[in-house]
Amino acid sequence: MTKTLIFFVTLGPIGYFKGSGTYASFIALIIGYIVNFVLGGFYTFLLAFLITLVGFFLTAHYLKFSNKKDPPEVVIDEVAGQFFAMCFVGISIELSLISFLIFRFLDIFKPYPINKLELLPGAFGVMADDVFAGIITIFFIIFIKNLILI
Repeated sequence: MTKTLIFFVTLGPIGYFKGSGTYASFIALIIGYIVNFVLGGFYTFLLAFLITLVGFFLTAHYLKFSNKKDPPEVVIDEVAGQFFAMCFVGISIELSLISFLIFRFLDIFKPYPINKLELLPGAFGVMADDVFAGIITIFFIIFIKNLILI
């Protein structure tokens, strides 16, 4: 297993911090906001999709060398999920922070059906619950945008 692979799936040292998922999501929040600001939400979506695909394959490889089903140091799944959560926030700082809070809530507490996705085997189980939490967050953001007109 290469150092580059480990760096990518763990975001370097971030994956080894206590609360690593929150730190990784916050980094994705900042980068996602910049991408939204400079390029727009479509490119945030493309980045989320790309990170999901690459993250899946790299996580599958990482799991071959791990004795854990969902290693806590693997945080690329949180990055992908938070990027999906950022797709419809535009350049609103408020909606960006709300997307972060909703995504973290869904990722930490894993309400149904998110909790079922983490039962999938291998990299599917690692990535799917976070990606789906990000997609569910999109619906909350759209609802909030239409309700409050942010």
